[in-house]
Amino acid sequence: MLTAADRAEIASGLKAGWSLTRIAKGIDRATSVVSREIKRNSTKTKGYRMVAADVAAQRKRARPQDRKVALDPVLKTRVLADLKRSRTPRQIAGPVDPGGQRRHRGTHEGLHACRGQDRLARGDLPVHLCDAPR
Repeated sequence: MLTAADRAEIASGLKAGWSLTRIAKGIDRATSVVSREIKRNSTKTKGYRMVAADVAAQRKRARPQDRKVALDPVLKTRVLADLKRSRTPRQIAGPVDPGGQRRHRGTHEGLHACRGQDRLARGDLPVHLCDAPR
């Protein structure tokens, strides 16, 4: 993830006529990262737009992400029933098959979020803790 300072360095490097490799070394990133950043956030008339790039990156990071448990009512019912039986999220995520892969595609991290929502519904968890960024 590029910072505003990295984007400022890219903008000043482009104005100075530096190569992509030199700019990348200056911010300690791969040349492909700098190239992709410039391609995404440049226009033909105005060139690289640092502020617009930073705003767009913040918007992309802030998008809401749907959890598998919330999208599938059958899975949600099963997970909530398992939580009431005091199973851990890792146990609910399912056993590991001989190949080392989980049989169930949901991860135990996603189940922790569901567990918090369940505790909120029962009134065990303060509301302000559910809205905190993870």
